[in-house]
Amino acid sequence: MYQRAFDKAATLEASAGFDLMGAYSTVFESPENDEILFALNYSIQDRNRMGYYLSPTSVGGRGEVAYTKSLFNAYSSGDARKDFIFRDIPTLDGQQVTSGVAKYSDVSGGADPVVVFRLSEMYYIMAEALWALDGMSAESQILALLNIVEERSGMEVRNLGSRPVRTILELKRKELCFEGHRWVDICRTESFDLISGMLPNERYFPIPLAEIQTNELISEVDQNPGY
Repeated sequence: MYQRAFDKAATLEASAGFDLMGAYSTVFESPENDEILFALNYSIQDRNRMGYYLSPTSVGGRGEVAYTKSLFNAYSSGDARKDFIFRDIPTLDGQQVTSGVAKYSDVSGGADPVVVFRLSEMYYIMAEALWALDGMSAESQILALLNIVEERSGMEVRNLGSRPVRTILELKRKELCFEGHRWVDICRTESFDLISGMLPNERYFPIPLAEIQTNELISEVDQNPGY
């Protein structure tokens, strides 16, 4: 459905009232801005737990989700996204600082908006769809779409490399990290090699034994690999 994906994304990109924000950080300062297509708003009375789970215990978070060195090192020097996303946070005792993810900074109140769709994602959708539809003949158009987003952060992509889909997904990773897209993209494109050290069974959940025993159409030989 690449043509449909391209058409839908292009329609949103051309819609009046939507535009990329001038600075990457401003996208997350308020849910009411021109780049956000759809976001969930929260308050301290109706809060989310994003900041709580993404922040270490030393700053009052739960610390169950942390960014990897691979993600941190994926950003080039001078990339404005890196300076914003990986911020230093004073610890609760005020004696040290530690790293956190600035997209969700309200650790205790949970009032951060959660961005579900924003305009920059539409450029990646169009770029990937063009590659699937037209291949390298559309390289210049694909690069133009990608650089609309990259240039905001002071970056530029000059070629698609030997694996264009991988290039697009890696650029998308840097722009949309912690916004819920990475795992879906990897599964959708079967790009599991992008996750180093991943075992085959980690692609799927196990089928619960109770389901295998209850369902007469399957047996233990139908269990997903590795379990």
